[in-house]
Amino acid sequence: EDHFVERLHEAQQLMNQFCVIARYSTETQLFNIETPMPDTLEHDFIELHAQVFGTIQAYQHWLSEFHLATLRGLQNQDILSYFISSAIESAVPVISRTVPEKISLSACRLFLSISSTIKPHYILQYPHVQELLLKATNGELLHLPLRVSVMLYQALVSMLILPWSSVNDDSQSWDVRYSELCKVVNGITNSYHQYVNTSGWSEDTTLHEQAKPVIKQTFYLLQQIIALVDNE
Repeated sequence: EDHFVERLHEAQQLMNQFCVIARYSTETQLFNIETPMPDTLEHDFIELHAQVFGTIQAYQHWLSEFHLATLRGLQNQDILSYFISSAIESAVPVISRTVPEKISLSACRLFLSISSTIKPHYILQYPHVQELLLKATNGELLHLPLRVSVMLYQALVSMLILPWSSVNDDSQSWDVRYSELCKVVNGITNSYHQYVNTSGWSEDTTLHEQAKPVIKQTFYLLQQIIALVDNE
C-alpha cells in the first residue's frame, strides 16, 4: 500500500496515456487506415492496438487496488470510472470478426481481467456490456473466431457469477445476474437444441453430420466455461 500511494500520481498519468491511445486506436480503426506502405504500417498498427490493451491489462492489479481505495473513500471514484470505462469502451467494439484476431484476443483478455480481477459492481451498467450480453443471448458471439469466442464467454460468465468487490451480498444483484447467465447459456446451446429436437433426429444420419460442428463447439465452450469456474 505504501508503494501504491507513493507511485499513485505517476501510475495515473501512465494509465491516462494508455487509455487515450486505446480510445484513439479503436475510434479511428487504425488497422483499417490506408497508407502508402500498407503491409508495413498495418502490421505496426495492429501491434500497437493489441499491445496497448495488454499494457492496460498489466495494470489490472493496480486498478483493483485503486478500486478498493475509492470504496474506502481514499481516492477519486471519477478517475477510476474513467479508466474502466475507457478500457471497456475501447476493447468491446473491436471484439469482432471484421477486426484482426490479434486485436480481438487482446481486447478479450483485458475485458476478462476487468470482470475477474477488478469486478466493479457497476459493470452491468455500461452500454457496451449490455450490448455484449444481448449478442450472447442471440448467439451472435458464436460466429467469432473460436479463441476469441471462448475468452469472451469466460469474461461474461465471470462477470455474472463472481462476487463484486467490497459489496455486501444483498447488493450483489444475484437475481439479475442469474437471469443474464441463463440467457448466455441458452444462447450457447440454442443451435444444439434445435438440432436434437428436430423430428427424426435419432435416425437421420445426414442431420447428425450437419450437427457435428455445432455440437463440438457447444460442448467445447461449456467445457471451457466450467473449467474457468472450477479455477475460481
